[in-house]
Amino acid sequence: MKKILAVLAALAIPSVQADTQTWEWDLLGSDSNGNATSSGVGYSSVQYVDTNNADSITMTMTGWSDTVNPNDGRIAQGQLYKWGNNGWGVVGLYDEGRNDYPGHAVDNATYSCDQGGKDCNDWDYVLLSFSEAVSLTDIDIGWKWDDSDASVLYLDSGTPNFSASNSDTWADVANLWTSVGSYQLTNSYYSIANDTVGIESQYWLVGAYNNVFRNDNWSSGNDGFKLSGFKASTTNTSPNNSIPEPMSALLIMLGLGLLLLQRRSA
Repeated sequence: MKKILAVLAALAIPSVQADTQTWEWDLLGSDSNGNATSSGVGYSSVQYVDTNNADSITMTMTGWSDTVNPNDGRIAQGQLYKWGNNGWGVVGLYDEGRNDYPGHAVDNATYSCDQGGKDCNDWDYVLLSFSEAVSLTDIDIGWKWDDSDASVLYLDSGTPNFSASNSDTWADVANLWTSVGSYQLTNSYYSIANDTVGIESQYWLVGAYNNVFRNDNWSSGNDGFKLSGFKASTTNTSPNNSIPEPMSALLIMLGLGLLLLQRRSA
């Protein structure tokens, strides 16, 4: 009798179901205000928004690099440049110019740059700040240089630990951020979903491959790409009230009847 009552109780309790939504931010389209972004113009940040039914998620992008001068290896905020349909790159604050090639991309290239003929070798990253936690699933690039190896990280809790004060290095970031993996991006959406299942964060870093985050023994100094889009997913849990009200009432009445029968037979 107790087993029957337990089964009836389980049937009467609504189950919980997961509702997954997919999101996409087209970096070649209009920004969150509906304005077209200009090609070849530097931005300190740029926002894009995607809407699903009545819900929307805003993504803010900023660009970051370690610098040659004045503090080599220290992270500083750079500028984001969109290059037509090729996508977005990062130009370092101290050591690069918008005309540097491939320095105007997201890169780790070694080349002679604007700083008095010095060889530049920095690592560029784009910080993605979302209005709510998401699971990053796909990365799209519109242009690649010699190679297009990338590192992807997320922040498990808190807010990003680096700023324009030039006080942190990528090694400091590696101590607080979690590496998802290293990827050889292609000129189309590249899926990283298998590595981000169950991971949701408001903050993600995408940039040129850096073995300080994860050493896969890949070559470095020859990676460059321009970002043109991102995809992500969110998961909401909600009660599954799939049992019709008449059925619930019937189960309750049946349970009460069984209880009454049990008391009479006792």
